[in-house]
Amino acid sequence: MKLLMVGPDRTKDKSGGVVTVIESLVENMHSNVSVMRVVTMHPVGFIKRLMIYSHALFLIFKNSFKKNKIIAHIHMASNTSFYRKSLIIMILKMFKIPTVLHLHGAEFHLFYDKSNVVMKKYIKWIFSLTDRTVLLSNSWQQWYVDTINTNKSSVVYNGVRDYYDDKSLLLAKRENVVLFLGRLGERKGIYDLLTAFKEVVENIPDAILKIGGDGEIEKSKDLAKEFGIENNVEFLGWVNEEEKYTLLNQSKIYILPSYNEGLPMGLLEAMSAGLAVVSTDVGGIPEVISDKKNGLLVKAGNQKQIAESIIALLNDAKLSHDLGIEARKSFLKDFNSVSMTQQFERIYDELLK
Repeated sequence: MKLLMVGPDRTKDKSGGVVTVIESLVENMHSNVSVMRVVTMHPVGFIKRLMIYSHALFLIFKNSFKKNKIIAHIHMASNTSFYRKSLIIMILKMFKIPTVLHLHGAEFHLFYDKSNVVMKKYIKWIFSLTDRTVLLSNSWQQWYVDTINTNKSSVVYNGVRDYYDDKSLLLAKRENVVLFLGRLGERKGIYDLLTAFKEVVENIPDAILKIGGDGEIEKSKDLAKEFGIENNVEFLGWVNEEEKYTLLNQSKIYILPSYNEGLPMGLLEAMSAGLAVVSTDVGGIPEVISDKKNGLLVKAGNQKQIAESIIALLNDAKLSHDLGIEARKSFLKDFNSVSMTQQFERIYDELLK
């Protein structure tokens, strides 16, 4: 089997959630599957981006003429990602290449809702051309069935590599470090987190919030300074894999106060490392985190709940330990990269029969 893996490319020392999924699939794919990466986007200048996309179209055409067993796995988000991939889907349909459309992007529903009537019909038509649509959670699949298409869909949870270090200090012995990883901005709830952390510092003066990610860093720094907590907040910028591994094994709590999510990779990575996690109950997160069983769930935008949850975990070593243990069990059972890859291999086999 030849698999065309269609999606964005990693930048130097930097990759988002979609790239992480692609790399996990390639790494764990069975040896009888020959994978060709078809890169559709790299965050460089306009002319170079156009050249990269043109080369992707060339590769699609070139491989579509071959007679061996070929299947395409397309990774799509909203906005420009949708437009880039829609043309590729039409080409694959023309050559009758089986196509798996893997829908990422926490705000695709907003992209659809904001589209005009003609665009909505076009979106539905593009999805109808695919052989299988894969959603990140049951809640996303329900939206898809109700809104886009009533058949040809499956749920495959994201899977991540194992970040657990059995030589790292137990949670109870670590410093009071709270970790946030993600793009800084309104959607990820960073401003709610900084507001809540002011209350955390008032109760636990040695609490440290470490923030890894790009985005609205200066605005976030200004807010931390306004709240008088700049000495308790560290802005790390984008962190590479080695830095992420270290951070996950030195922190006590992982926090993700997002307003929209599919199935966030950072949350799963924190669970793999056995961290106690606090997150909002949006997107597919409630399918991963059961409140007070393997993490704590709060309402999006509820700064009081965010602060209280962090304080509770920092003050209660047993609670943070128990939640971390259960989080890791959940990762090992359902959210590891090997399990994710095996589910996709079964889908490929079904489509090639």
